[in-house]
Amino acid sequence: MQQNDSSVRELRGIIRDLVALATTPAVWVGRSPAQIADSFADILLHTLRAQIVYVFLHHPQPTEAVRGSNHTGFVEEIRRVRAEAQPAALLVEMVTRPEWPDALRVAIQPIGVSGDQGFAAVGCVDSTFPNETESLLLSVAANQLAVALQTARLRAEAELERHRLTDLLAQAPAAIGLMTGPDHRWSYVNDHYVRITGRNSAADFLGKPIRESLPELETQPFIGFLDEVYRTGKPHVGRETKAYLNRMHTGQPAEAYFDFVYQPIRTAEAAIQGILVHAVEVTDKVLARREVERSEERLRLAQDAAHIGTWEWDRATGNQKLSAELHQLFGTDANDINYVQKWAERILPADFQNVERLMNEGYDSGEMEIEYRYHHPERGLRWFYCKGRRQQGATTMFGIVQDITQRKVAENALRESENRYRTVAETASDAIITIDEDSTIQFVNSSVEDVFGYSPEEIVGKNLTILMPDHMRRLHEAGLRRFVETGNRHLNWEATELPGLHKSGLEIPLEVSFGEYKKDGRHFFTGFARDISERKKSEETLRRSEEEFRGLANAMPQLAWMANPDGWIFWYNQRWYEYTGTTPEEMEGWGWQSVHDPAVLPSVLNRWRLSIATGQAFEMTFPLRGADGVFRPFLTRVTPIRDDRNNITRWFGTNTDVDVEIRFNNGSRTLWSDRSVWRPS
Repeated sequence: MQQNDSSVRELRGIIRDLVALATTPAVWVGRSPAQIADSFADILLHTLRAQIVYVFLHHPQPTEAVRGSNHTGFVEEIRRVRAEAQPAALLVEMVTRPEWPDALRVAIQPIGVSGDQGFAAVGCVDSTFPNETESLLLSVAANQLAVALQTARLRAEAELERHRLTDLLAQAPAAIGLMTGPDHRWSYVNDHYVRITGRNSAADFLGKPIRESLPELETQPFIGFLDEVYRTGKPHVGRETKAYLNRMHTGQPAEAYFDFVYQPIRTAEAAIQGILVHAVEVTDKVLARREVERSEERLRLAQDAAHIGTWEWDRATGNQKLSAELHQLFGTDANDINYVQKWAERILPADFQNVERLMNEGYDSGEMEIEYRYHHPERGLRWFYCKGRRQQGATTMFGIVQDITQRKVAENALRESENRYRTVAETASDAIITIDEDSTIQFVNSSVEDVFGYSPEEIVGKNLTILMPDHMRRLHEAGLRRFVETGNRHLNWEATELPGLHKSGLEIPLEVSFGEYKKDGRHFFTGFARDISERKKSEETLRRSEEEFRGLANAMPQLAWMANPDGWIFWYNQRWYEYTGTTPEEMEGWGWQSVHDPAVLPSVLNRWRLSIATGQAFEMTFPLRGADGVFRPFLTRVTPIRDDRNNITRWFGTNTDVDVEIRFNNGSRTLWSDRSVWRPS
């Protein structure tokens, strides 16, 4: 009876220790590796029959903890034993030194797979140490520590990836946003998206559906595009698509043009979760091209008119025993004789054969480690981690099962974050390049071939200077080195124009933006490069066209000028200033009235305002005062310049001196005294 009571007490103690170990990782959340190592050493010292405990962790930096009696040189002895044996599993050795009162029986337990995360060494004067129970407790404790360290690392990596993605999206020279749900509710917009839509801040978007945040799109096709993408799961690509936006700095709808992609975002189950918006405003390019066309037209017109549980398994006898905690994890009942069958039926069919194979292989080898998916009747799909060990010569295998669903969620979140990053990168029309602090290219997207002519495989691993002209390479290397050492930038990191080097050897003009992040203490840089060759050509063509037009207009013998659709004159040719003796500041807008005869001016204004209101051409003869103070008659013709929608974009006017002609026709200079001759023709 006493022996049974003792066994019960011992079993209760084991269960208590296992439960305590199962809950320990929750205490370690948020703690540093040094704090975790100290705590782990304390737990082993008080749980096992130990005189001294030494814990060594590898990651992220070597960390040690020693607890227990003063056995001088214990750490050195453990290092010697491990160096000689290089254990991949539990190692038990007798260790002694002359200055120790007793020899120690030491159990060295690897932490992680083959000890990749460290080890724990427990010394005890009892020659029977460790017994089967203590070996199990030490294994469970080491596994709990490994899981805690792995979970902490995954959380840190997921958080770093989330920050990196957020920084990348914020620094991208494109409008980027994320929408969720069928009503397209904003969950993210970067600053660039806020700016191009004329809003004040991200608060104008976040949590709001698109119809509320951008009501002007209600009558435009974009919401229909989004609905179609959400319904079909197929991306929508737009090129130079026109949009009308309420730009807050003008208070009026403004016409803009965009290249954009609506990319569906899917969950792990492939369901449509939302839509990624990537848009680049190309209004300047479209308007520049149209301005070239209009400039050419003006030239022609000017020429024309100017959790955890434990288990036991004996394959030889078929006996299984699960702890109450493990039954709770599995959603099974210990009193149900068919609980093993239910457990097997709930394992995902895709995983079952692998689980069965690894269980048998693990039993044969004495070591088992499995991860599998399981349908819990109440909690849904769960991920379980199973680890077991069978001592040599024994038939019963002991082990634990842990619910690692949260860890898997973190891993999936990390993968989804990486997939989102790659989705953004691969749908961007700009070349995206990531380098390390040595300027070695780590990543490029497929658009790098469109911009530089290299495929990703050709330049990943090469130095970034391969994409630079010779005269830029030393500047880049010096600037990068200075930033890594001091944090000081030598140029603007946003929308900077720099020369690039195409694979063909030709220099290409680029608009480049940069971003920087740190990982494992090293600097990494991501750049966005846009080929602006076409824009440069358009700008040069426009400049030359304008020069030709102004040269032609200044060579005309007539006075010439141009006005906005509302009649505001913004340009005169040189002949106007020579005749009137005025300055551009005096003539801007409606300043031309100062060189008109006050008696005739009301008729001129009435006729000019009628043309502005109706869009009709203007023709009238009236006097203009010269620099000598003398009024002379001028035949004035004004022609409206229209766009492809027949809207007036400019007025082009000429004033021709008809003084000699009028004198000839009337035959007398006295007619100048009769102002009734200044009337509309």
